[in-house]
Amino acid sequence: RSKSNTTTSVTLATGPTCTGYTFNKWNDGTTNYDAGASYTPTKNTTMTAQWTINTSKLTVDPNGGSVSVTSPTGGTAQSVSTSTDFTQNYNTTLTYAAPTRNNSTSTSSSWTISYKPNGGTTTPSNQSSTRTIVTQYAFTGWSKSDNNKCSGISSTSGAGTYTYPATQGNECKITAGWNSS
Repeated sequence: RSKSNTTTSVTLATGPTCTGYTFNKWNDGTTNYDAGASYTPTKNTTMTAQWTINTSKLTVDPNGGSVSVTSPTGGTAQSVSTSTDFTQNYNTTLTYAAPTRNNSTSTSSSWTISYKPNGGTTTPSNQSSTRTIVTQYAFTGWSKSDNNKCSGISSTSGAGTYTYPATQGNECKITAGWNSS
């Protein structure tokens, strides 16, 4: 009489879903397995889902100004004066201040006044005059690259927060707007 010992293999289930995370693999306690892989158990086994947290990107563009941004991973405010990307994990919050912009000063014209004595004995020294233009900037608000992708923005009128969404790879950009006078 002969005995046959056959173990049936199973196809591992499709990965589950979890808001803000991407399913990676199943794990039996020692080894990772892809969803849909063939698995031959040798005992009662619990497969545990392995996850990666989703990340998204916010680009802050002060558009000629500067803005203080506090990233949730760093926790320390940094001054941003060029377009800067912040990639963070799902459900973390970045804080941004209202931006500022220095006034600009430019010299547009200069003139020299000279004197001709026309028969007099003393010639006064030349004089000069310069026209200086000071441009003052007023912040008009943040514009969003895409209202759907930027739905985590709390305020477009000044300081605010951005809560990173559940979607993997979401990209949002806010750009400071300025009026000049």
